Amino acid sequence: MKKLSSSLLALAVALAISPAAFANTWSFTISGDNNKIIGSGTFTISDPSGALDAWEITGITGTFSTTRGPSWSGAITALAPSDYNYVTGDSNTISYFDNVYFPNGTAPSIAESPECGNTPDGGTLDSCGLLFYVAGGYYVNIWGTGAGQPFMLTDGTISPVGYQASNQVITFNVTELTPIPEPSSLLLLGTGLLGLAVVLFRKVRLSGLVLHS
Repeated sequence: MKKLSSSLLALAVALAISPAAFANTWSFTISGDNNKIIGSGTFTISDPSGALDAWEITGITGTFSTTRGPSWSGAITALAPSDYNYVTGDSNTISYFDNVYFPNGTAPSIAESPECGNTPDGGTLDSCGLLFYVAGGYYVNIWGTGAGQPFMLTDGTISPVGYQASNQVITFNVTELTPIPEPSSLLLLGTGLLGLAVVLFRKVRLSGLVLHS
């Protein structure tokens, strides 16, 4: 009985401390040009390779506004696919952004696509950077310029006759939010603990019957 109870207790501890699946959500703020550029929201990341230093940004929400030049604002609607390529003006093209975030500040000097250019090692965004859409037909592209260096931002309209704004130095702050266990993990843990409780109850009841027989 004592040996069985010890085993069940060990199982309970293992269930309780087993790592749950977490939704990796980070908050961000954007500011620049004396607050003529403002943005905030959250993005989600995944680590498909398990490398821990290069995370794919898989979703984004929030708002963005600018009063620099043409004024516009709106909700952030979606990420641009990392292999997307479109013309934003008569001869201007934004391409080869990879939507990769480096939480340890280890962005490479030359990104996955050499067309992004060459920047110093380090930083949380490489020189390809992050590109997302804003309601009303706009885009925003943010990229890093190396460890300890400011971020850069370009925005404009998604239209053959639109404009591509000049590059602007910005502050791009990112904070990891407290992980929340996903429902599937909580369900698995709860089911395991419930099964353990049933086994213990039956064992204790059986032992009581044997003692009183």
